Amino acid sequence: MADEWNNIGWTSQKGVVTFDNSGLAPWKIPADIQTVKVTAEYQSASGGRARGFVQFRPMVDVLTHLPTKANIIKPKWTAAIGQDGLAILNIPATDATALSPNPFVYEVLVTVNYRVVERFTCSLPAATPEIDINDITRN
Repeated sequence: MADEWNNIGWTSQKGVVTFDNSGLAPWKIPADIQTVKVTAEYQSASGGRARGFVQFRPMVDVLTHLPTKANIIKPKWTAAIGQDGLAILNIPATDATALSPNPFVYEVLVTVNYRVVERFTCSLPAATPEIDINDITRN
């Protein structure tokens, strides 16, 4: 099994490897999964530093890494808004060929200064390897 899968949270039963990402640190995305780099910049209403996070959660309960048959249970990718007002995420493309289902859709949640400021769904195809959150087409 590839080293990418050897971290806390992986279990194996009857030859099926499962990762539960529901409360653990992010797992390293294997190199054969195409990713999209999403950047987001936020300020508070007063122009000062914003606090919060940006979260991308596939609208499926399980993503399967086809080459290894590993199941990722309730996957989600979250980035805190840093002191510079930036949040940066590298997440699987919604049409990544090594994942099933293919394609899938993300639900996105943006929280700034303890308030949900935006919630939407979107697709992030591998053909666009980098995108600003403001340029994402909302479904």
